[in-house]
Amino acid sequence: MKGDRPFADANQDPATLAKVEHFIALMRLALAPAFNAEPNNLPVSQSLAMTAAALFAGMTVGHMIAVGALNDRDKRRAGQMVLLNFRNGVEMGKSEAYAAMAAQMPPRGTA
Repeated sequence: MKGDRPFADANQDPATLAKVEHFIALMRLALAPAFNAEPNNLPVSQSLAMTAAALFAGMTVGHMIAVGALNDRDKRRAGQMVLLNFRNGVEMGKSEAYAAMAAQMPPRGTA
């Protein structure tokens, strides 16, 4: 894996983005029961999910180092990619939410 690109920029190409979106869909399915369990506490649940995702990313890099797929020097690059993808994810999330809100609005001139 060291010779490959183990750290993906989700926006690097459509094929990579499609694979990443598949993982996002799986995460949403896994998290839905926790989010639905306390709908009035959704911001707290979402915050905990973000914390868990960050820890999961770090643990995954730790596992990859332990099995020799990465080395300790790769931690810096992993951190950079997490930050890049986080920033991209914020923009993607805003776009997704704005589109969902717009879809709920009645067409102009009909209200």
